[in-house]
Amino acid sequence: MWIGRRLDGTVYGAWTNKQPADEHHPGMEEVSDNHPDVIAFMNRPRPSIIDPVDELRLALKADPTLLDKIKALK
Repeated sequence: MWIGRRLDGTVYGAWTNKQPADEHHPGMEEVSDNHPDVIAFMNRPRPSIIDPVDELRLALKADPTLLDKIKALK
């Protein structure tokens, strides 16, 4: 397993293949698959992804005539 480690020691990425030695992948190091840093990185909390269509869905449910109004804009 390959991890990318920042200067402060935090892991910013994990890969099964070594990444290129470039400015986007500093601090690459090979560690075992069960290394504590790999486990911690893979189990970290991830931000929720907001669906941009959710607001439209809510608006359509709140106003059943909204879809007809949108179609009339053509």
